[in-house]
Amino acid sequence: MSSGLNGIRNKTEPPPMFEEDVYSADDLPEVPKSLQEALVLFEQSEFALTAFSNAVHQHYIHFFRTDVEAFGAAITDWELKRYFEII
Repeated sequence: MSSGLNGIRNKTEPPPMFEEDVYSADDLPEVPKSLQEALVLFEQSEFALTAFSNAVHQHYIHFFRTDVEAFGAAITDWELKRYFEII
Protein backbone atom coordinates (compact mmCIF):
# COMPACT_ATOMS: atom_id res chain seq x y z
CA MET A 1 0.00 0.00 0.00
CA SER A 2 2.86 2.36 0.81
CA SER A 3 4.39 1.97 -2.62
CA GLY A 4 1.04 2.69 -4.28
CA LEU A 5 0.53 5.81 -2.17
CA ASN A 6 4.11 6.87 -2.87
CA GLY A 7 3.46 6.57 -6.61
CA ILE A 8 0.28 8.64 -6.33
CA ARG A 9 1.98 11.35 -4.24
CA ASN A 10 4.96 11.57 -6.58
CA LYS A 11 2.86 11.15 -9.74
CA THR A 12 5.04 8.22 -10.78
CA GLU A 13 4.07 6.81 -14.16
CA PRO A 14 4.14 3.01 -14.39
CA PRO A 15 6.50 1.53 -16.98
CA PRO A 16 5.05 0.36 -20.29
CA MET A 17 3.41 -3.06 -20.25
CA PHE A 18 5.88 -5.85 -21.00
CA GLU A 19 4.55 -7.94 -23.88
CA GLU A 20 7.58 -10.05 -24.81
CA ASP A 21 8.75 -13.48 -23.70
CA VAL A 22 10.03 -12.90 -20.19
CA TYR A 23 12.25 -16.00 -20.38
CA SER A 24 14.17 -14.81 -23.43
CA ALA A 25 14.52 -11.18 -22.30
CA ASP A 26 17.97 -10.39 -20.98
CA ASP A 27 17.60 -6.73 -20.07
CA LEU A 28 15.02 -6.97 -17.30
CA PRO A 29 15.85 -5.96 -13.73
CA GLU A 30 16.50 -8.93 -11.48
CA VAL A 31 14.89 -9.72 -8.17
CA PRO A 32 16.86 -11.21 -5.27
CA LYS A 33 17.61 -14.90 -5.72
CA SER A 34 17.47 -15.73 -2.00
CA LEU A 35 15.95 -14.54 1.23
CA GLN A 36 19.46 -13.48 2.31
CA GLU A 37 19.84 -11.21 -0.74
CA ALA A 38 16.35 -9.77 -0.21
CA LEU A 39 17.10 -9.12 3.45
CA VAL A 40 20.26 -7.17 2.62
CA LEU A 41 18.31 -5.00 0.16
CA PHE A 42 15.51 -4.50 2.70
CA GLU A 43 18.01 -3.43 5.37
CA GLN A 44 19.48 -0.83 2.99
CA SER A 45 16.15 0.36 1.58
CA GLU A 46 15.34 4.03 2.12
CA PHE A 47 11.79 3.29 1.02
CA ALA A 48 11.34 0.56 3.65
CA LEU A 49 12.37 3.05 6.32
CA THR A 50 9.68 5.47 5.14
CA ALA A 51 7.03 2.76 4.69
CA PHE A 52 7.53 1.22 8.15
CA SER A 53 8.41 2.66 11.52
CA ASN A 54 11.97 2.02 12.64
CA ALA A 55 10.67 -0.52 15.18
CA VAL A 56 8.76 -2.49 12.53
CA HIS A 57 11.68 -2.30 10.10
CA GLN A 58 14.05 -3.68 12.74
CA HIS A 59 11.53 -6.36 13.74
CA TYR A 60 11.29 -7.62 10.14
CA ILE A 61 15.08 -7.62 9.81
CA HIS A 62 15.48 -9.62 13.03
CA PHE A 63 12.63 -12.00 12.15
CA PHE A 64 13.91 -12.82 8.67
CA ARG A 65 17.57 -12.95 9.73
CA THR A 66 16.48 -15.63 12.22
CA ASP A 67 14.76 -17.47 9.34
CA VAL A 68 17.88 -17.25 7.18
CA GLU A 69 20.02 -18.63 10.02
CA ALA A 70 17.54 -21.45 10.74
CA PHE A 71 17.39 -22.37 7.06
CA GLY A 72 21.18 -22.41 6.84
CA ALA A 73 21.41 -24.70 9.86
CA ALA A 74 18.79 -27.17 8.61
CA ILE A 75 19.90 -30.45 7.09
CA THR A 76 17.94 -31.30 3.96
CA ASP A 77 16.79 -34.74 2.85
CA TRP A 78 19.19 -34.46 -0.09
CA GLU A 79 22.14 -33.86 2.26
CA LEU A 80 21.15 -36.81 4.43
CA LYS A 81 20.90 -39.14 1.45
CA ARG A 82 24.08 -37.84 -0.16
CA TYR A 83 26.34 -37.78 2.88
CA PHE A 84 24.82 -40.26 5.35
CA GLU A 85 27.40 -42.95 4.66
CA ILE A 86 30.26 -40.49 5.14
CA ILE A 87 28.92 -39.42 8.54
